[in-house]
Amino acid sequence: MGRIIKLNWNNGTLQTSHLRIQITNSHVWAKGFWVMHVREFNWNTKHLMLPATAPEEEAQKAAVKLVKQYLQEMLNSVENQ
Repeated sequence: MGRIIKLNWNNGTLQTSHLRIQITNSHVWAKGFWVMHVREFNWNTKHLMLPATAPEEEAQKAAVKLVKQYLQEMLNSVENQ
């Protein structure tokens, strides 16, 4: 069973001690969609495949899910050496 943790988003940004996730639905190059940026992963304007009309909470969940998937892939690549 997973833990439920309240994440502290502030103006479309989730800042942790190791990375910053930013989401927006008003990016000039991705009008009409939610996108995310994670500088530490070199992710710039990564599409969340959600229309801009989707609730911000849905975009937050999608962004965190993508980050978790990527981190798991990184761990798996080390474990499989």
